[in-house]
Amino acid sequence: MLNTQLSDEEKYPLKLRDLIITPIDRERMPMTWTWSPHPDRTVDELPNVGMRGDKFYWPKDSGDLSTKFQGTCMVIDPSGRGADETGYAVTSFLNGYIYVHKCGGLEGGYDQEKVLTPLALLAKEYEVNEIITESNFGDGMFNQLFQPVLLKIHQCSLSEVRHHTQKERRIADTLEPLMGRHRLIVDPQVIHDDYKSIQKYEQDRRLSKSLVYQMTRLTRERGCLRHDDRLDALAMACSHWTDRIAQDEHRGEQELRQQALDKEIDKILEHYGVAQGVAEGNWITSSLR
Repeated sequence: MLNTQLSDEEKYPLKLRDLIITPIDRERMPMTWTWSPHPDRTVDELPNVGMRGDKFYWPKDSGDLSTKFQGTCMVIDPSGRGADETGYAVTSFLNGYIYVHKCGGLEGGYDQEKVLTPLALLAKEYEVNEIITESNFGDGMFNQLFQPVLLKIHQCSLSEVRHHTQKERRIADTLEPLMGRHRLIVDPQVIHDDYKSIQKYEQDRRLSKSLVYQMTRLTRERGCLRHDDRLDALAMACSHWTDRIAQDEHRGEQELRQQALDKEIDKILEHYGVAQGVAEGNWITSSLR
């Protein structure tokens, strides 16, 4: 009667065990993955500030067919005044899966050296196609200051998004179905960097700055988190790819296999046609002689 595990399961919708942890290549990744929470797939070497008993897991398997990402974007949640961070997330999309390359927070809001320039350099490093920022704070001022810096370092599209719904519900409604279907793939370095980056903060607010902590303590109640900058940036990044998630990942793999097969058939036919033409030419030449 005193076991609160079931109530906690319902209260906190986002579970670490639903993630797929694997190193992410910059160029190409497999088109399908198999998730498994088996004990032998547990990732023991990652720092874990999630709920007790909730663990990270390596994938059970991946498809044998890999290809380039279909797009890469960066989402930025600008900081207001006070103790908030400027949250950011760099994600790529491929065949119904979202790959998290980077997700963290920077102290400050509009500071060029501490925030704007590092973000622009990160966009260049990952060859980001599009940058999306939250415009609720400052009414678009962040983009006006960021764009000149971005143009000098990495040219890509820069746009804004404005939200009018309760933040906690929006984050949960975006991430819960995505993680529940095991479509969110996270590089282990993201977890290492997240834990390392919060060590500079005071003990009493250190954990609240962590992406992993924010993810596992989120509820749908307003104000449930002391800080949510990193998690909000990740949720906005995932929301950007939502329209593409609906596609069947196995169908995408079949289409790619069919394209590869068609190319091979074209090569064979082309070679056969050339060989046949040479043979016919030799026969005509010999007949004339």
